[in-house]
Amino acid sequence: MRTDRVFTLPNPVGQMNEQIITEYLCWPQCRSGKLDVDAFEREGSEIRHAVVLCRDCHMWYRLEDGLLELLVPELRLPGTDAAFRARMVQSGKRWNYGSNSPTDGPGDEHKLGQKLFFDEDAAAYETKTMRLPFWRILNRLYLRTIVEWARGHSTMIEIGGGSGRISIPIRSSFKTILSFDISETMVRRAMRRVGKLAPRPTNLHFFVADAENIPVQSGSADVAIFTGILHHVAHPARVISETARTLDADGRLIGMENNRSFLRPVFDRLMQFKRLWDEKAHPVHFIISSRELHAWFSKAGVTCKAWTSVYMPPHVFNALPDRVGERLLRFTNAVGGRIPVLRHHGGLVFFTGEKTSPEGPVHA
Repeated sequence: MRTDRVFTLPNPVGQMNEQIITEYLCWPQCRSGKLDVDAFEREGSEIRHAVVLCRDCHMWYRLEDGLLELLVPELRLPGTDAAFRARMVQSGKRWNYGSNSPTDGPGDEHKLGQKLFFDEDAAAYETKTMRLPFWRILNRLYLRTIVEWARGHSTMIEIGGGSGRISIPIRSSFKTILSFDISETMVRRAMRRVGKLAPRPTNLHFFVADAENIPVQSGSADVAIFTGILHHVAHPARVISETARTLDADGRLIGMENNRSFLRPVFDRLMQFKRLWDEKAHPVHFIISSRELHAWFSKAGVTCKAWTSVYMPPHVFNALPDRVGERLLRFTNAVGGRIPVLRHHGGLVFFTGEKTSPEGPVHA
């Protein structure tokens, strides 16, 4: 599964600064927040190229064209690190750091597979999937729910943020936004989108990381957002536990997932007939019930409220103008939510939670 593929970096946009690194981030290996930034090139307060070092475990991480990668060595592409090192040496930068080469083991095949899939699917996801009428309609309703639920909070962390689908549209609702994804290609697309905004926001900060091992210091944020991330991971309870750790005592969570519904076979059959998008879900957790969410959240010291939405296949909404589709979605949600046999069986399950345990979560 491992590849020596090296990223090309067209139109890079630097958006990481030293204050964000030292105040919010930590190392995935040792959880230390004792970080030193050796900047090779800056653009104002932003760092273009740097090596970020941990004083405790002595590992170094690549900050290239404004993007910091915080993955353990087993999840990093050896060709990318080597190319960065060669690029810096060739441009006359000093290099006295040891090797961060991946171990000789096979690594986490599921995570590496997810990383590769989303690296390759990034363009289609942004230019095709998210432009479908169904997702445009749903995103509008979801974004309103997020802003209302998070009102009065200032620091948001987005888990599995992809190409900025959520963080960019709601950027004005938070003082600081930390957004990460395991796919570097996805994150760089988000950065390029931000670079096209005028004026360019300064409160959005992107990095590459693993949702099961979040390199953010405990208690750093007060809102966390999951948007269809849990059905991609092997250990959803660990992701929720890790996220709860990053939140302060009054932290809130919100998200949505594929629901474990008796209507799901209808959607699967329609996707066989007319596929709307490609997906690489986890073979066990590709659908998730509200009962599972309650159990995972409880273990992490977080309350959970869950409800379902979307009682008709996305294919129906894609055949309608956006305004008509939005009215239909609101109507069917209102009707389906009142029918006992249907109310828990919408295609998506939405959830909110509030942190209840000041001591923090129990790790899965």
